[in-house]
Amino acid sequence: NPHSDLPCATEDATGSRKTMTWSRYAQLLSFTDCSGYVTRYDHDRFGQMTAVHREEGLSQYHAYDSRGQLIAVKDTQGHETRYEYNIAGDLTAVIAPD
Repeated sequence: NPHSDLPCATEDATGSRKTMTWSRYAQLLSFTDCSGYVTRYDHDRFGQMTAVHREEGLSQYHAYDSRGQLIAVKDTQGHETRYEYNIAGDLTAVIAPD
């Protein structure tokens, strides 16, 4: 990887190879597994992961509050899990989709 010492590929004892691409800010941008399936990652200007897009057409979207805390994860089908925090920033509730 020209931007850092982060690995651009790994290979296990069986020869299975996985590749990664990184942003100049050391954020994972894509991961290709040994079967060739690619997963892409989007980040906001604060470096928080905002989306994960799998080659199979499945995506997850992450939302954060002004303190940078994860407040929601939504999937391609619209199912949303929400997270609530107290004033100290401690997680107080996880509200799963119906």
